[in-house]
Amino acid sequence: INNMNNRGLNTKIFIIDLQNNAKRINYLVKKSKGDVFFAINDDLIFKSDNWDYYINFEFSKINMNRPFCLWITSDVKYNYLHCEFPIINRCWYDILGYHSTEHFSHWNLDTWICDLSHRSKKFIVSNLIEVEQLSANRFSDEIDNTHLVNLAKQKLNNDSEIWKETKKIRIDESIKLKNNLKSIVD
Repeated sequence: INNMNNRGLNTKIFIIDLQNNAKRINYLVKKSKGDVFFAINDDLIFKSDNWDYYINFEFSKINMNRPFCLWITSDVKYNYLHCEFPIINRCWYDILGYHSTEHFSHWNLDTWICDLSHRSKKFIVSNLIEVEQLSANRFSDEIDNTHLVNLAKQKLNNDSEIWKETKKIRIDESIKLKNNLKSIVD
């Protein structure tokens, strides 16, 4: 950490017990001073060189005072979802008040972001950044304890039901993004 900070990178480690990925991601985004948020995990492999340059390049094409999402090229996990690792800007976060919805136990965080970006038309697709996901759904040797615990607790089934039940919320959230309307917090 000191080596990174000496090179001008503002790096911090947070040790906090949060129950799920969405809460962890939202906590980190809230602490961040960045303008672009790319939630990744240990099962992602970058296939593109200079991917960070290309993220900056793609976001340079849009007005950062408006919410936007960048869909990178990934091996498609779901037939209805183009991007497994959508990247959002700070304006998106500021309007919704979160990066990842906390409705779900584990799955559907990327699907939620892509659904909102598709409904609001606030996205671009880039073929300059390509990644591969080593998911337990595709590679049995990638099954880890987190995946097994979530399956045992039937979180996938629960998340599928929650997905159906939250359609109106997704529509409302996409309208906020489309119209650049910040949430009013009581």
